Amino acid sequence: MANDLNKVLYKILKVEFIIALISSLLTLSEIINTEYLLKIQILVALITAIYTDIAELNIYNINLITILVLNLSLTKYQAFIDIKAVIFIFLIYLIIYFISRHAIGIGDIYLASILSLSFNLLDSFIFFSYTFIFAAAIAIVMMLFKKADRKTALPLIPFLTIAYYLTLYRFGGIYVF
Repeated sequence: MANDLNKVLYKILKVEFIIALISSLLTLSEIINTEYLLKIQILVALITAIYTDIAELNIYNINLITILVLNLSLTKYQAFIDIKAVIFIFLIYLIIYFISRHAIGIGDIYLASILSLSFNLLDSFIFFSYTFIFAAAIAIVMMLFKKADRKTALPLIPFLTIAYYLTLYRFGGIYVF
């Protein structure tokens, strides 16, 4: 049963990837303005990532690639890509990864880095802060209600998603400087 569900999910991810490629090509060719379509597709891709993270504590590479393609297409609406922001997020998550003895996954690090393509350095810090504030709040609530202890694995992708959209829409959308 679970194996059949995984096969169906993987087929959905393949279709999602093909749709993402088509949207990206439309965006790059400037046939239509697809900014909001891309944001919705990123949300759909993140929802499938949330599902796999909660169910398996895993994120599929095809899902990461889909989100990367969509996010790179979305950066067309920005004046620049702040590579310092991506490096900052990657390094800070990598440090946490080693300090916490792999409490967060490599897929979480990759996803956070991909999502940070939409932000400048300050907003990347805000994105990082939102992620861990929400994760810590839920972890504390779960421990108070005895639903978890300090060793319980908590999926990070739901918090990355919330933090991404809160940071993205904090000032009304993608930044153009």
